[in-house]
Amino acid sequence: MFGQAWPAVAVDTTSPVTTSPVTTTSGSTVVVFVAANSLTFAAGMITDSKGNTYSFVSNLTGPQFGYKCGLYYCENIVGGAGHTITCVNPDGTLAMSAVELTTMQAASFDGTQSGSGTSASLSSGNITTTATDTLVGCGMIELGTAGTFTATGGFTARVTAAPALFVHTMLETKDAVPSGSVGATETYSQSTDGWVMRAIAFKESSGGGGGGGQALYESSYSVLEPQTNPLTISQW
Repeated sequence: MFGQAWPAVAVDTTSPVTTSPVTTTSGSTVVVFVAANSLTFAAGMITDSKGNTYSFVSNLTGPQFGYKCGLYYCENIVGGAGHTITCVNPDGTLAMSAVELTTMQAASFDGTQSGSGTSASLSSGNITTTATDTLVGCGMIELGTAGTFTATGGFTARVTAAPALFVHTMLETKDAVPSGSVGATETYSQSTDGWVMRAIAFKESSGGGGGGGQALYESSYSVLEPQTNPLTISQW
Protein backbone atom coordinates (compact mmCIF):
# COMPACT_ATOMS: atom_id res chain seq x y z
CA MET A 1 0.00 0.00 0.00
CA PHE A 2 1.11 3.53 -0.67
CA GLY A 3 2.21 5.84 2.12
CA GLN A 4 3.83 9.18 1.31
CA ALA A 5 4.85 11.01 -1.86
CA TRP A 6 7.23 13.71 -2.95
CA PRO A 7 8.76 14.73 -6.27
CA ALA A 8 12.49 14.76 -6.86
CA VAL A 9 14.31 15.66 -10.10
CA ALA A 10 14.20 15.68 -13.96
CA VAL A 11 16.88 16.61 -16.49
CA ASP A 12 18.24 16.71 -20.01
CA THR A 13 21.57 14.90 -19.75
CA THR A 14 23.79 12.02 -20.81
CA SER A 15 25.18 11.52 -17.28
CA PRO A 16 23.75 9.13 -14.65
CA VAL A 17 20.73 10.63 -12.86
CA THR A 18 20.19 9.93 -9.15
CA THR A 19 17.21 10.73 -6.94
CA SER A 20 17.26 12.64 -3.70
CA PRO A 21 17.83 10.30 -0.72
CA VAL A 22 14.88 9.04 1.32
CA THR A 23 14.42 6.55 4.14
CA THR A 24 12.74 3.35 2.95
CA THR A 25 11.46 0.27 4.77
CA SER A 26 13.03 -3.15 4.24
CA GLY A 27 10.52 -5.59 2.79
CA SER A 28 8.75 -2.95 0.69
CA THR A 29 8.20 -3.02 -3.08
CA VAL A 30 9.65 -0.19 -5.20
CA VAL A 31 8.28 0.72 -8.64
CA VAL A 32 10.26 2.95 -11.03
CA PHE A 33 8.79 4.56 -14.15
CA VAL A 34 11.08 6.33 -16.66
CA ALA A 35 10.41 8.14 -19.94
CA ALA A 36 12.70 9.68 -22.52
CA ASN A 37 12.74 11.11 -26.03
CA SER A 38 15.63 9.04 -27.43
CA LEU A 39 16.54 6.31 -24.93
CA THR A 40 15.43 2.68 -25.32
CA PHE A 41 15.08 1.14 -21.86
CA ALA A 42 16.45 -2.30 -21.00
CA ALA A 43 17.37 -4.50 -18.05
CA GLY A 44 20.12 -3.19 -15.78
CA MET A 45 19.47 0.51 -16.38
CA ILE A 46 18.03 1.14 -12.88
CA THR A 47 20.16 0.64 -9.77
CA ASP A 48 19.99 1.90 -6.18
CA SER A 49 22.23 2.71 -3.24
CA LYS A 50 21.10 -0.35 -1.25
CA GLY A 51 22.25 -2.90 -3.83
CA ASN A 52 18.73 -4.02 -4.77
CA THR A 53 18.17 -5.62 -8.18
CA TYR A 54 15.30 -4.28 -10.29
CA SER A 55 13.19 -6.44 -12.58
CA PHE A 56 12.65 -4.90 -16.03
CA VAL A 57 9.03 -5.11 -17.22
CA SER A 58 9.20 -3.59 -20.70
CA ASN A 59 10.16 -0.74 -23.01
CA LEU A 60 7.11 0.86 -24.64
CA THR A 61 7.04 3.23 -27.62
CA GLY A 62 4.63 6.14 -27.98
CA PRO A 63 2.34 6.16 -31.04
CA GLN A 64 2.98 9.74 -32.16
CA PHE A 65 6.68 10.58 -31.97
CA GLY A 66 8.18 7.26 -30.90
CA TYR A 67 9.27 8.43 -27.44
CA LYS A 68 10.02 5.64 -24.96
CA CYS A 69 9.04 4.64 -21.44
CA GLY A 70 10.26 1.83 -19.23
CA LEU A 71 8.97 0.20 -16.05
CA TYR A 72 11.03 -1.48 -13.32
CA TYR A 73 10.25 -2.92 -9.89
CA CYS A 74 11.98 -4.54 -6.93
CA GLU A 75 10.20 -6.70 -4.36
CA ASN A 76 11.20 -7.23 -0.72
CA ILE A 77 13.83 -4.50 -0.84
CA VAL A 78 16.69 -3.80 1.48
CA GLY A 79 15.76 -0.36 2.74
CA GLY A 80 17.02 2.27 5.13
CA ALA A 81 18.21 5.86 5.31
CA GLY A 82 19.89 7.51 2.35
CA HIS A 83 18.12 5.34 -0.23
CA THR A 84 18.62 6.70 -3.77
CA ILE A 85 17.71 5.35 -7.22
CA THR A 86 19.82 5.90 -10.35
CA CYS A 87 19.20 5.67 -14.07
CA VAL A 88 22.71 4.74 -15.13
CA ASN A 89 22.81 5.76 -18.80
CA PRO A 90 20.30 8.45 -19.85
CA ASP A 91 20.60 10.01 -23.30
CA GLY A 92 18.69 13.31 -23.56
CA THR A 93 15.46 14.23 -21.82
CA LEU A 94 14.66 11.94 -18.89
CA ALA A 95 11.57 11.93 -16.66
CA MET A 96 11.71 9.41 -13.79
CA SER A 97 9.32 8.70 -10.92
CA ALA A 98 9.31 6.00 -8.25
CA VAL A 99 7.10 4.89 -5.39
CA GLU A 100 7.63 2.69 -2.38
CA LEU A 101 4.76 0.38 -1.49
CA THR A 102 4.74 -0.93 2.08
CA THR A 103 2.88 -3.82 3.74
CA MET A 104 3.27 -5.97 0.63
CA GLN A 105 3.85 -9.69 0.21
CA ALA A 106 7.48 -10.69 -0.27
CA ALA A 107 6.65 -12.01 -3.76
CA SER A 108 4.15 -9.29 -4.56
CA PHE A 109 4.00 -8.97 -8.38
CA ASP A 110 0.52 -9.85 -9.68
CA GLY A 111 0.46 -8.76 -13.31
CA THR A 112 0.80 -5.84 -15.71
CA GLN A 113 -0.88 -4.47 -18.84
CA SER A 114 -0.40 -1.50 -21.17
CA GLY A 115 -2.22 0.54 -23.81
CA SER A 116 -1.49 3.49 -26.10
CA GLY A 117 -3.38 6.05 -28.17
CA THR A 118 -3.90 9.73 -29.02
CA SER A 119 -7.20 10.57 -27.29
CA ALA A 120 -7.67 12.56 -24.08
CA SER A 121 -8.33 9.37 -22.07
CA LEU A 122 -5.42 7.10 -21.14
CA SER A 123 -6.15 3.45 -20.35
CA SER A 124 -3.85 0.54 -19.59
CA GLY A 125 -6.31 -2.19 -20.41
CA ASN A 126 -7.10 -4.82 -17.80
CA ILE A 127 -5.04 -7.22 -15.69
CA THR A 128 -6.61 -10.34 -14.20
CA THR A 129 -5.28 -10.31 -10.63
CA THR A 130 -5.31 -13.09 -8.04
CA ALA A 131 -5.29 -11.18 -4.72
CA THR A 132 -6.13 -7.89 -3.04
CA ASP A 133 -3.62 -5.57 -4.69
CA THR A 134 -2.13 -2.13 -4.83
CA LEU A 135 -2.27 -0.88 -8.42
CA VAL A 136 0.26 1.57 -9.83
CA GLY A 137 -0.72 3.48 -12.97
CA CYS A 138 2.04 5.03 -15.09
CA GLY A 139 1.14 7.47 -17.87
CA MET A 140 3.45 9.09 -20.44
CA ILE A 141 2.46 11.90 -22.80
CA GLU A 142 4.48 12.60 -25.96
CA LEU A 143 4.37 16.37 -25.71
CA GLY A 144 2.81 18.37 -28.47
CA THR A 145 1.25 20.93 -26.16
CA ALA A 146 1.63 20.84 -22.37
CA GLY A 147 -1.58 20.12 -20.50
CA THR A 148 -3.19 18.80 -17.33
CA PHE A 149 -3.17 15.24 -15.94
CA THR A 150 -6.12 14.00 -13.87
CA ALA A 151 -6.24 10.66 -12.06
CA THR A 152 -9.53 8.80 -12.65
CA GLY A 153 -11.18 5.51 -11.70
CA GLY A 154 -10.52 5.87 -7.97
CA PHE A 155 -6.76 6.40 -8.37
CA THR A 156 -4.80 9.08 -6.52
CA ALA A 157 -2.15 11.13 -8.34
CA ARG A 158 1.20 10.70 -6.59
CA VAL A 159 3.85 12.45 -8.66
CA THR A 160 4.07 14.17 -12.03
CA ALA A 161 7.17 15.06 -14.03
CA ALA A 162 6.49 18.51 -15.45
CA PRO A 163 6.90 18.82 -19.20
CA ALA A 164 10.55 17.90 -19.68
CA LEU A 165 11.00 19.11 -23.28
CA PHE A 166 9.57 16.00 -24.90
CA VAL A 167 7.71 13.93 -22.29
CA HIS A 168 5.24 14.49 -19.45
CA THR A 169 4.50 11.69 -16.97
CA MET A 170 2.23 10.96 -14.05
CA LEU A 171 2.31 8.11 -11.57
CA GLU A 172 -0.83 7.20 -9.59
CA THR A 173 -1.82 4.48 -7.12
CA LYS A 174 -4.93 2.70 -5.84
CA ASP A 175 -4.89 0.55 -2.70
CA ALA A 176 -6.96 -2.45 -1.60
CA VAL A 177 -8.21 -3.41 -5.07
CA PRO A 178 -10.08 -6.76 -4.99
CA SER A 179 -8.91 -9.55 -7.28
CA GLY A 180 -10.39 -9.71 -10.75
CA SER A 181 -10.18 -7.70 -13.97
CA VAL A 182 -8.58 -4.34 -13.11
CA GLY A 183 -6.70 -1.55 -14.86
CA ALA A 184 -5.53 2.07 -14.61
CA THR A 185 -6.87 5.24 -16.25
CA GLU A 186 -5.94 8.91 -16.42
CA THR A 187 -7.02 11.86 -18.55
CA TYR A 188 -4.93 14.58 -20.23
CA SER A 189 -6.29 17.93 -21.35
CA GLN A 190 -4.50 17.91 -24.74
CA SER A 191 -6.38 15.26 -26.69
CA THR A 192 -4.07 15.22 -29.74
CA ASP A 193 -0.91 14.20 -27.86
CA GLY A 194 0.25 10.58 -28.10
CA TRP A 195 0.22 8.56 -24.88
CA VAL A 196 1.27 5.28 -23.31
CA MET A 197 -0.39 3.96 -20.14
CA ARG A 198 0.75 1.01 -18.04
CA ALA A 199 -0.76 -0.59 -14.94
CA ILE A 200 1.15 -2.91 -12.63
CA ALA A 201 -0.35 -4.81 -9.68
CA PHE A 202 1.25 -5.96 -6.43
CA LYS A 203 -0.21 -8.19 -3.72
CA GLU A 204 -0.84 -6.58 -0.36
CA SER A 205 -0.11 -8.54 2.79
CA SER A 206 -3.09 -9.85 4.73
CA GLY A 207 -2.27 -7.43 7.55
CA GLY A 208 -3.31 -4.39 5.46
CA GLY A 209 -2.27 -1.03 6.75
CA GLY A 210 0.36 0.77 4.75
CA GLY A 211 3.30 2.69 5.95
CA GLY A 212 6.01 5.07 4.92
CA GLY A 213 5.86 4.44 1.21
CA GLN A 214 7.38 7.36 -0.64
CA ALA A 215 7.48 8.70 -4.16
CA LEU A 216 11.19 8.75 -4.82
CA TYR A 217 11.86 10.47 -8.10
CA GLU A 218 10.93 12.99 -10.73
CA SER A 219 12.74 14.89 -13.45
CA SER A 220 12.82 18.29 -15.32
CA TYR A 221 14.75 21.55 -15.26
CA SER A 222 13.24 22.62 -11.94
CA VAL A 223 12.45 20.98 -8.60
CA LEU A 224 8.68 20.74 -8.13
CA GLU A 225 6.49 21.04 -5.08
CA PRO A 226 4.29 18.06 -4.04
CA GLN A 227 1.33 17.67 -6.41
CA THR A 228 -2.36 17.22 -5.73
CA ASN A 229 -5.07 15.70 -7.91
CA PRO A 230 -5.87 17.13 -10.44
CA LEU A 231 -2.40 18.24 -11.51
CA THR A 232 -2.17 21.43 -13.59
CA ILE A 233 0.91 22.32 -15.61
CA SER A 234 1.00 25.71 -17.32
CA GLN A 235 1.48 25.87 -21.09
CA TRP A 236 5.02 26.23 -22.42
